[in-house]
Amino acid sequence: MLKSLAATGIVTVLLAMSAPAAIAGSSRSEEAGSSIPKCLVGTWHDNAGTTSTEWDGHRVTMHAGGGDVDHITAKGVDHDNWYKSKPAYGTYQGSRLKETIRGINKITFTVSKGKIHVTEDGWNSKATNKYVYRGQHSTGYLNQTGHSTVRYRCTAKKLTYLNKKGKVTGTETRKSRKP
Repeated sequence: MLKSLAATGIVTVLLAMSAPAAIAGSSRSEEAGSSIPKCLVGTWHDNAGTTSTEWDGHRVTMHAGGGDVDHITAKGVDHDNWYKSKPAYGTYQGSRLKETIRGINKITFTVSKGKIHVTEDGWNSKATNKYVYRGQHSTGYLNQTGHSTVRYRCTAKKLTYLNKKGKVTGTETRKSRKP
């Protein structure tokens, strides 16, 4: 009944965010030894963005508050920490839906032609996905695997995610050059 479709900060908003919407990419064997553009390497703080979740069998657009922190290595491994992220909010059948994700999502990605190909490798064992809808508290689940592709632009201070039409779906702010 409940689930998060993404949840990867860099994916979430990387993830179009993810947060939590899914993304398609190359195989793990191709990714394992790859390197990524230096611009992407480092620690990034996810800003607000748009994602989605599945609620009662329907995809619901969520507006995420950001706050997860991506630690991206030169080999394309991201340890996306959601322990201090802000909740995401959406509307389902006229009522507010709140989703709060906690945990660390390991993500592997490669980059080609201005696109990031993302593979979600899974959430840590303490990860949780909690919902509040019409005053009722529920527990969802987080996908342990997934593939997606997002377009991006990167500067020394800002990472921007774009949809197929070039619309900004989320941004991240650099915290350090080292993950």
